[in-house]
Amino acid sequence: FFSVMASMKTFLGAFSVLAAAVTVGLLLNIDPRRRAEIMLETEEFVQRWWIQDPNKVSDRTAAGVAKIRHFETIFPVEGEERRLFQDPYAEYFYAGSTLVNWLPKRALMRLVGDQSVGLMLLLAGRTAFFDEQVKAAVAAGVKQVVILGAGYDTRGIRLGLPKDVTVFEMDQKDLQEKKKSTLEGIANSGALPVDTSRVRYVPVDFAAGQGVELLKTVPDYDPAAATVFTLEGVAQYIPKEATG
Repeated sequence: FFSVMASMKTFLGAFSVLAAAVTVGLLLNIDPRRRAEIMLETEEFVQRWWIQDPNKVSDRTAAGVAKIRHFETIFPVEGEERRLFQDPYAEYFYAGSTLVNWLPKRALMRLVGDQSVGLMLLLAGRTAFFDEQVKAAVAAGVKQVVILGAGYDTRGIRLGLPKDVTVFEMDQKDLQEKKKSTLEGIANSGALPVDTSRVRYVPVDFAAGQGVELLKTVPDYDPAAATVFTLEGVAQYIPKEATG
């Protein structure tokens, strides 16, 4: 029974990649006024249900972006195309990744429509941009990287940063524990090398008004040192009164 349920969860996780993209694509065929109403209703739903449960939002959005990073990592490149980045860890952070590996990716991109493809490319491009900014800062001599709302991002592992660079990940404790457990499982399986020696996990609840001041409680953090901060796709999931 549990084996069947696990298989179903994996299938649904993979199917959600296609279903979400097709749903967005279908909006293109709706009257613009009605489409705007649907978008507003969706925003209201997010504000009412997800923001009141920060842990739920964090995991869903973190897993969703992990899907995009995985898709970019395995998407077949042709001719002069080039991969924006590689995140071999992404597939371990959402259900259904095994089946996604077998999807006809180019056919899928043609199926979902330009708007959905644009959204996927936007998120992949955003990741690539942040990667380049972090690498440029480190190349310029920055020794501290603070990732606000790190989610399931693995920059502290996958970018190959120098040993003397410390990465501080700030996010909700429950999400961090799940992330650490997943990375430990990857390491124990021998599937990929996992070096988290430079990563420091700093639990924080942005929705409750907590912020970067918590870094001062971390012994390895030097407030006087040059530091690069990233805030990638986080602010829209925090109540407006807490974003300051």
